[in-house]
This record gives sequence, structure tokens and C-alpha cells, in this order.
Amino acid sequence: PPVLSPASEFYDSPARFIFFIGLEGTGHHLLKGIVSQAPAVDRLRQMKIHYDLTIPLQEALHHEKRKTGLFNVHCQESDAKANTTQIQENLVQILVQINERAKAGEDRALPEGVEPRRTDDEGFTHPSRVMALPINTLQASSSSGEMSYPNYHGDCRKLNFPDMNLFYDACDKARVDCQHVYIYRDPYAILKSTTVNRDHNGNNKLAAIHLYTSLQNVIAAQLTEYSDKTVGCMGMLDEPSGEWWETVRHLFGWKNRTSFEQFTKQKFYKPRKSMSEQERTELVPPELQVYMASWMRAHDRTIQLCQQQFQRNDPFASLT
Repeated sequence: PPVLSPASEFYDSPARFIFFIGLEGTGHHLLKGIVSQAPAVDRLRQMKIHYDLTIPLQEALHHEKRKTGLFNVHCQESDAKANTTQIQENLVQILVQINERAKAGEDRALPEGVEPRRTDDEGFTHPSRVMALPINTLQASSSSGEMSYPNYHGDCRKLNFPDMNLFYDACDKARVDCQHVYIYRDPYAILKSTTVNRDHNGNNKLAAIHLYTSLQNVIAAQLTEYSDKTVGCMGMLDEPSGEWWETVRHLFGWKNRTSFEQFTKQKFYKPRKSMSEQERTELVPPELQVYMASWMRAHDRTIQLCQQQFQRNDPFASLT
């Protein structure tokens, strides 16, 4: 498939909306702990965007209890009361409101009487013009989950995942710039996390492997469709100072690499070691290896695709 899709319109909006695409178990919770303390998010608080508008934003995309978000309205028992047009319009209006509020703060001056949270990084005292908003790695609504692939448990689990077509359609209608970062992890580690450490898939590892393989292919298709929107590829077993962690530093306003690395090391811990071949075989016995090999191929292809897109795009040029 082509590495790059046709370039979409760039609006140079003062608010930049970043979505983290990834299977469950790839690190959304870890990223929340880091990104929620970023200079960019501090700026969002100062402009009264977070939490005033970030909670409605997340719930416009996914509300687990009411099932009224654009990503999960199809999980209602019946479509008799579903109004996708109204739901999309609500999301568009929220995006517009956030962008307008961000535009009011483009002069970069702190609001009167507001002090920066920290002074050890210039990103807090002299924030970037563009305010990057991490949509699904921001601690805001308790009803939206991580918006991972899949999101939450329940009867609709297999169909409960984001649709980037819906997301980018809303961004275009609001005339705001939206982008995405792909986060990934060793499939064996994901399977262990969601079947051994946590009961996300019952006792059926084969069904879990097939679900994750299917959603891996969905992610690959979405990356292909919106390749010019790819601004990062992050392996969650990499060290915080690794190449791909620079994505988080650049996008969310840290200007001092040393202070960023010191902060992330407080939040980040690396698993004891990669799984041995024996541990992998115990987790996925030979009888299940045909399905697991299919997932591994899809996983490797998706990483390669994302990295090619990232290298060809210029994701940080307009963030200064």
C-alpha cells in the first residue's frame, strides 16, 4: 500500500488535537501519567480549556455508560434513538470552542495572576504558540476510558474501537488540525497483560489473538488512509530518552531535554526483561502459533508503515 495518502488541508489552528492510536495494553495509562503533566497541558489549564472543555470533548467521542459518543453510539441496543448527525455536530462545536479559546491565548502571555506550575523548563514559562491537546491520554472524563482498540469490556467489546474517518471528518468540519501517534508493544506482552495479568479476554487466548490481529489490521488501514497525519510511532518498551520519546517532548511542550528525561524517569518503569522463548511458548503453545504468527506479521508491518510515514512527514515544524 502507499506510504503516504494525498495531503489533507492544513489549517494552522492554534489548537492541535493529538490522538494516540493503539491496541489496549500498549501504554495509554502510562502516557496519561506523563502527558497530563506536560507544559502544553499546563497551558490548557491556564486557558480554562482543561477541564472545562476536555471532559465534553472526550465524552463526545466515547461515553461508556450512555453510549452516546461518536465512537460507541453503535453499541446502543437499538438505533431507534441514535442521531449520529447531532453527535458529530456536538463534537465539531466543542473542537471549535477549544480552538477559539486557544486562539485567545496565542500571545503566549500567562493570564493575569497565573503562575507557571514549574520553572525548570522553558516550556512552562514561555509556551509554544500551538497548544497540543492529547485527546485520549489526558486525565479528564471518567466515562471515556483510553479509547484504545478495543475500549472497555461488555457485549460490544469487539466493535468498541475508534474510527479515524469519523474523527478526521469532524476535524475538517471544525477547520482544526488533528493528528495521531501510533503506540505499540510486543504482542506477547499485550497478550500476557490482558489474559494473565488482567481478565480482559476470559480464558480464550485464541479469541484474544484473533481480536487483536483484526484490530491491528484496522489500525494499519487507518494509518494508510491518513498517513500525512502521522506524527509519531512509539514502542512502549523503549527508554524515555529513546528516539521515539522525542515525539512526546516535542508535541507537548518540553523544551529542555534534561528536565523531560528526569520527569519521565519518575513515571516510567521498564518491565524486568523481554519474555524468553520459553515464556512465550508457555503463553502461546505450538497449537496456537498459526494465529499468533499472523498477529506478529501484522504488528511488524504496521510498525514499518508508521515509521516510514513519520520519517517522510515533518511533524514538529509548525509547533514552535
